[in-house]
Amino acid sequence: MTKLKKKVSIIGLGFVGLPTFLIMSNLKKNNKFLYNVSGIEKNNDCGKSIKKRFERKINWINTSDKQFNTFFKNSSNRKDISITTDTTSIKSSDIILVSIGFEARKRKSRFNFLKLCETISKNIKKNALIIYESTLPPGTCNNLILPIFKKNLERR
Repeated sequence: MTKLKKKVSIIGLGFVGLPTFLIMSNLKKNNKFLYNVSGIEKNNDCGKSIKKRFERKINWINTSDKQFNTFFKNSSNRKDISITTDTTSIKSSDIILVSIGFEARKRKSRFNFLKLCETISKNIKKNALIIYESTLPPGTCNNLILPIFKKNLERR
């Protein structure tokens, strides 16, 4: 019986999220890819542009790093790797990495971040691992993120 690859979703494909996306989609064991990776961007013009660039195999982060460029080429050539603007695609994810900026002093940034936590908590599957790869101020997880997850998971 063939073991299914774990699905990894990476939310936010900027200077931290994209390299993580590329590394995860290039990891191999016994010459087989370990993960089915999905990148998730905002459903706005910028996010749609990133999705189109990936589909056209155009890197949106300018770098001379040869390993980065090789990983990008390998990832964009895989048929089971994708970028979407649909956050509900995390429903089938085993691992979710959130790699977006959080600016506590900017009300809109905080609102968007908490709205994303709300969406994730409503769509995450049982036993999925979620990792926040962001600069969160002390207490954010306990005081803001955890209550959102508790409320929505209890409603299920």
